[in-house]
Amino acid sequence: MNNHRHLDLSGSEPMLSGTRISVLDVYHISTQLDDEAAEQTLLDEWGLNQKQVEAALNYYQDNEDEMRNIQQKKSEIAQT
Repeated sequence: MNNHRHLDLSGSEPMLSGTRISVLDVYHISTQLDDEAAEQTLLDEWGLNQKQVEAALNYYQDNEDEMRNIQQKKSEIAQT
């Protein structure tokens, strides 16, 4: 099964297909909040499903260097 079918990899940052939610957004919510709060945010408030969340987290894990580089560039832009 292709986990990337839930992702849009065509832009400068991997996004969940059909949304404006990035892989980094999902990763940060998943790591910064406890499980219950993360689930409420991602599934209930943002309207994602479990497969989308899993695809984003798997992509992050499989591409950590790329994701760190994207985060660093975003941080640099925010500081200017």
